[in-house]
Amino acid sequence: MPSSDLSDLESRIAYQDDSIDQLGEVIRDQWAAIDALKKQIGTLERRISDLENNEQQPPNAPPPHY
Repeated sequence: MPSSDLSDLESRIAYQDDSIDQLGEVIRDQWAAIDALKKQIGTLERRISDLENNEQQPPNAPPPHY
């Protein structure tokens, strides 16, 4: 194998390693965003549940027999 072929292969591998590292960073960022969104959803679900459990009639609402 000529030296230039070996250099080409080394360049390709270096480029691929860089690409893999960049993709890994993107995946880590996406998982962090997903985790943050899951926490927000959990918080919103709890708030909705609390609101549903504590639901009261407005103070000026007519009595139920009207």
